[in-house]
Amino acid sequence: KEKKFFDIVQYSGNGVSTGRAISHSLGSVPGMMMVKRTDDSTSGAWWIYHRSLPDGKGLQLQTDDGQQSDGNNYWGTGSSFVHPTASQFTVGSYPNVNGATYIAYLFAHDEASFGADSDKSLIHCAKYTGNGSTTGTVVNLGFEPQLLLVKCTTDHGTNWEICDSMRGVGADTDDTFLCPNNLTAPNSFNGVDFTATGFQLR
Repeated sequence: KEKKFFDIVQYSGNGVSTGRAISHSLGSVPGMMMVKRTDDSTSGAWWIYHRSLPDGKGLQLQTDDGQQSDGNNYWGTGSSFVHPTASQFTVGSYPNVNGATYIAYLFAHDEASFGADSDKSLIHCAKYTGNGSTTGTVVNLGFEPQLLLVKCTTDHGTNWEICDSMRGVGADTDDTFLCPNNLTAPNSFNGVDFTATGFQLR
């Protein structure tokens, strides 16, 4: 938890369906947000905001669905979508059930505030277009990542995928990855290479 990198907010729902503003301490506009209800095991949705999604769209971490068209009910007033600001985010009716408890995880985007000269970025929330080749898309982040979370937003039936340097991501080797929407054990495939400036899909 660090300004311009990552913040965690807990709030209680109040049942307002026309949009509710909630303060945060990220110190910048979130690039991605995840909200999870914690007091009811049967209400299992993870509501996802990402800066690259079109207005009115949202994602859910627990499914393999692509972008969903009811994002106004995730992050807005039901009739309109509300982008987060550097001090607050707006939840719609879905992650705001009266009396329910929620945890929100907020991720910054490309804030050059770190390093000895306070000019380095440590986190990036963006999109890329795949090319269908084994010499896949090269994504430039400006730094070598330690963790990568990827989701195809334009197609249903594709898993979320997480890979990280602790479990190993190497050039031309099988990499272990997790699928948050899938309860099976970790999978492995030669899917991505981390580079000094970002990553390349395989």
